[in-house]
Amino acid sequence: MDLFLPIIIVIIAAFVLFLVTLKKKDSHRYPYQLSKYLLSKAERSFYGVLSQVIGDSGLIFTKVRIADVLSPGKSLDRSNWQKAFNAISSKHFDFLICDPRDCSILLAVELDDSSHDSAKSKKRDKIVNDACASAALPLLRVKASKSYSTADIRDRINRLSPLIPSPESKNKSSAALRGQESSPISSAGDETGLTNVAKQSPLATKPASNDQAGYVYVLEVADIDLPVSKIGMTTRNPLDRCKEINNSSTGDFIWAVAHSIYVSDCKSLETLVHTKLTPMRQKRREFFNVSAANAYAALVSILESQESIRIIDLPDTPEEVNKSSTKPVRAKKQHSFRAIDSQYASLLDSFSSVLNIKGRPFGQLNAPTFGISDGNVGVQWNLAVNPNTENAYLGVNLEGSAKTGGWLISNLIRSELEAATLDTLASRVPNPENISLRFSRDAWQGAARLNIKEKFLGGKLFNLSELNAATWHSLLEEALTCLDPEKDYKGRRLKQVVTLVSDGRKVEKNLSPHLTIWSNISSHGDSFQNIEAKVAELQPVYDWMKKTAADR
Repeated sequence: MDLFLPIIIVIIAAFVLFLVTLKKKDSHRYPYQLSKYLLSKAERSFYGVLSQVIGDSGLIFTKVRIADVLSPGKSLDRSNWQKAFNAISSKHFDFLICDPRDCSILLAVELDDSSHDSAKSKKRDKIVNDACASAALPLLRVKASKSYSTADIRDRINRLSPLIPSPESKNKSSAALRGQESSPISSAGDETGLTNVAKQSPLATKPASNDQAGYVYVLEVADIDLPVSKIGMTTRNPLDRCKEINNSSTGDFIWAVAHSIYVSDCKSLETLVHTKLTPMRQKRREFFNVSAANAYAALVSILESQESIRIIDLPDTPEEVNKSSTKPVRAKKQHSFRAIDSQYASLLDSFSSVLNIKGRPFGQLNAPTFGISDGNVGVQWNLAVNPNTENAYLGVNLEGSAKTGGWLISNLIRSELEAATLDTLASRVPNPENISLRFSRDAWQGAARLNIKEKFLGGKLFNLSELNAATWHSLLEEALTCLDPEKDYKGRRLKQVVTLVSDGRKVEKNLSPHLTIWSNISSHGDSFQNIEAKVAELQPVYDWMKKTAADR
């Protein structure tokens, strides 16, 4: 024993020393410093504006972790659930607005400064946009600025979601919902992002029956990539229903079936989806500011969060509709534009509604500007959008072509050369200094217009107010050189030398003139009223161009 005693003492001493060292290591404190402000200077500035707009109608939280607001859907397997969680776990919302009574989530706000222009930030923003759309969480993006308009911010918020009602109206809504708390919808919907309003819908208490079986379908715009969708129900083939919608007289887009699903109670499911997506519903319109894919995700989310509505087998499966119903049925795209913000989608739809027409898309994959026209042959109304500059334009257009212009531009040019009337137009429109005129030279390669250095006749754009008789006459003479005299100036001028902007090469291309007179239009506020006002402002331009281009 005496022999081992020194060894035991050494071991104990070593252990005590280890514990002391460990304690010292654990008690080591790294130096930290307190940030003076939670928000950056730009964020503090916007926070003040947001506080004025929201007032006591909402609680504003800052820098909220997205994963505390959104969570991946229950339908995902373990691997994809983790991937979906990882995609949002390290991100946060700049501002989150909640109901002051119960802290229910109403709206997320992101303040975008110049750093959001980088490719990395754009990728991050797309993840956040898609996550919010999937969960039907309204998301407002505001560009950082030195000053803000409270009226504009309030309008943009209410366009996304009517979340600034009076306290009285909110209390009435609460009273109306209190009698629906016995709804059998499962509370498991919390994990899918379902809102309380969707769970409390009175239609959820209806028992399903075979008479209520049918399709709930999601439609997307068939010929332009817009983040909008229509959601409806039918007991017939969704493709037939889509054709009926496209043949209706109301001004709208041309739609195609993106998704359809056959369920035991199609009317109740349609109502639940509409309720959930209410914050994204277009004012005055029967569509939602959400992509077809995200609308379908909301539909699936609702199905998974309740038990009274279920997917059932089709009685007789139409050949065109896949029985699985989870695979989209898509129409062939005629155009493939980049996806754009819902504010532009609203403008495009309002354009069709005000003019009561089916909009005809135009644009090129290698050009930033796209839009829609009224599709008329000859003088046209058109709406153009440039998402790179966030500008939109409403204009009156006359192309040098047989298909879309009927070569009426030849009549206009020669009529104005004989007896110019443009000077009278400037006196008939309000604010002619805000109206632009562009006479351009279109250089054709197949069906595409090339970007050439000689594009602008007269070398530039003109304000309507600055065009004098001499300048207008010069523009007309130059425009006439873009038409074929051997065809009585009703055809393209062939094999003319132009300079490509891309590499400076000189090439021979066929030319035609193109006249557009337009004015900027706001993409904020009530898009329908904006379009109405701008059409009224430019109506004298349209009438003048129609009269001057009439057959000679």
